[in-house]
Amino acid sequence: MIDKIEKIHCSGCMMCADLCPENAISYEADTKGFWYPIVDQNECTQCGLCVRTCPGMSHFISDKQDPEVYSAWLKNDSVRLKSTSGGIFYGLAQRILSRGGYIAGCRYTEDYKGAYHMITNSCENLEKIIGSKYLQSNTKGMYKEIKSLLNAGYEVLFCGTPCHSAGLQRFLMKSYPGLITVDFICRGINSPKIYRDYLAELEEAYESKVESVHMKNKKAGWESLGLLIKFQNGKEYFRTGEHDWWVQGYLRDQLFTRPSCHYCQFKTLPRVSDITLGDFWGITGVKKADIFKGVSLVMINSEKGKDLFDQIQGEIYMERRTIDEAVSGNSSILYNESSGCNSELFFDQLSEMSVTESIQRCLNRCDEIAEDKKSISLTKGISNFFKKRRL
Repeated sequence: MIDKIEKIHCSGCMMCADLCPENAISYEADTKGFWYPIVDQNECTQCGLCVRTCPGMSHFISDKQDPEVYSAWLKNDSVRLKSTSGGIFYGLAQRILSRGGYIAGCRYTEDYKGAYHMITNSCENLEKIIGSKYLQSNTKGMYKEIKSLLNAGYEVLFCGTPCHSAGLQRFLMKSYPGLITVDFICRGINSPKIYRDYLAELEEAYESKVESVHMKNKKAGWESLGLLIKFQNGKEYFRTGEHDWWVQGYLRDQLFTRPSCHYCQFKTLPRVSDITLGDFWGITGVKKADIFKGVSLVMINSEKGKDLFDQIQGEIYMERRTIDEAVSGNSSILYNESSGCNSELFFDQLSEMSVTESIQRCLNRCDEIAEDKKSISLTKGISNFFKKRRL
C-alpha cells in the first residue's frame, strides 16, 4: 500500500489522502519533519487506488507542449516589489478572480510557523498567497475542494510545486476546461520542522513572537534573496541571503530539503503545468532599476496557459526569450540538486545543538572539504551561487 512507498519517491503532496474512498490515509511526520502516508488497515479495502494514482509511483507523462519563454514583470510597482519575482502570478490570479473564479495557492498559517494551500475567491486573500514560502505546504483537502468547484462550473487557477500540480491532475483523472495549472521552478522544499525551529531561535533572540515573515524580500533588491522577519515587539530581522543561516543551509548544501526532491521527475520539458513561473536569474539587456524590482521567467506550456497570459498583456512588460537563456541562469528547470553531503550530519547534530549551530558546523565542514580538494565546488559555493542566481 501507499505507506510502503520509498521516501525518495514520496513528495508529500497529500493527494492520496483526498483520493482514498474509505478515508483510511492520514499523515505522520518523521524525525526530520517530513510527513508520509499512514494507512489504517482496519479501514483500508486494499483497492490499490492510492498506489495506481500516485505520481511518485509511476512515470508521469505530460500532455503539455514545449514552452514559449518570456521575461516579464507587472507594471504595478507596488505589487511587483511585494512579490517574489516580477509579480506575474498576481496579474494572472486577479484576472481569474475578476470573473468570479477561484485561486488555490500557498499561504502562511496565522502564526507564520507553517504553510498550507488556501482556496479563495477574494482579492484580499491574494495578498497572502503571493511570495515564496520555502517550506512544505499542507495540501490535505485541497484536491477534493478543487474538484468540487470545477464540477460546479467554476474556473480555478491552481499554483503549487510541479509535484502538487501532477498530484492534482492525477486526482481529477480527466481534463477540466475551467482548470488552469501554474507551477514554479522548484529547487526543492524544506522541512517544516526545521523552519519552525529556526523561527523559535530568532524569537528567543529578539524576545518576541514573530508577526510576519517575508522570504526573498526586496529591501536590498531582488537579487539579494533577503529574509525579513518582523516581531510583535516592533523589532525586525533582515539579512541578505549571503548572511542568513536558513538561506545558506538551503542553498549551499541542501541540508534540510525533502529526500524526494533530489529525485524529482518533473524537472523536465515539457512541463507538467499550463504555465511555469520563476526568477529570470542571469537575464541580460535589462535596466538595473528593473533588476532591483524583480524579473519573472514565464514559460507558457499550453494553449490554455497562453490564452490566460495573453489576457494580462496590457498590465505587464514582456519580452520573448529562449529556453537556453532560461536554463543558463536556472538549472532547476531541468536538473535536480544532489543531496547535501552533510544532510544526515545536520539532523544528527540537532540533539546537541541549535539549528543555526548545526548549519554553521556543516557549512564549515563543506568549506574544509573544498579546501582539502583545493577547489571550490561550482554547485555548492555560495559566492558562485550568488553570481549565477540559480535559485
